Amino acid sequence: MRRAIENKGFVDEPWRIHAYRNAQAGDRVWLLKQGKGPKGIFGAGNITGKPRLGPTSDGRTRMMAPVRFRAFVDPKQHLLIGEGAARSVLTSNQFRAQASGDPISDEQSDALEKLLETALLTNPRAITMVASKDSTWTSGALAYVAARPSVEEYRKAFADLPPLSAKLERALRSHIRAPRHLLSVGEICRKAGWKDNGKNHGPVGIFYGGLGHKVADKTGIADREITYPDRTRWLVLP
Repeated sequence: MRRAIENKGFVDEPWRIHAYRNAQAGDRVWLLKQGKGPKGIFGAGNITGKPRLGPTSDGRTRMMAPVRFRAFVDPKQHLLIGEGAARSVLTSNQFRAQASGDPISDEQSDALEKLLETALLTNPRAITMVASKDSTWTSGALAYVAARPSVEEYRKAFADLPPLSAKLERALRSHIRAPRHLLSVGEICRKAGWKDNGKNHGPVGIFYGGLGHKVADKTGIADREITYPDRTRWLVLP
């Protein structure tokens, strides 16, 4: 699942849901790791359709809800929200739940949203989510998670653009290869070969920033929004 999210920006998976009669498309879903080892939240998504009978991983038939996950990590390596933080929101009974797919309150889900955003903003090296591995997250990271185009959409966008100049290509390649994909404006300017007087990095904004706007227009990222419908929130188990 993690690899699929990195490639496409999301992954669709059917998930067991106990209180299936109340489940609706748009409901928020939180995936809780229990059992041995680290415990906490390791996935977040939204229900995309009506629950139906389907096979589970143990070969049984259960009511399954289709869920689109846009945030997911391997719980053996990382957690989106650790045990301490998760326990501050969920009750002991919820943390020890035996059935997957019981509702939680709006207040609990909102608190988990804030914890997830804090995790993205303050601990970028602890997670691998939708963006490139080891990314650094900034304000608006959650909106980017939800809106990020797929790899194929990016390929098509660049294929539709005129060929890049040598300097633009150097800027882009340098940015991709930089540790955690981080470069200052001045560094981009120098690596691309634009004149840099240490004060005015105009070419970066004009040419490199312009490229970013064109790609955003091609992929439609500017038209996408993250929304959390005013519906039921769910806690599900692996």
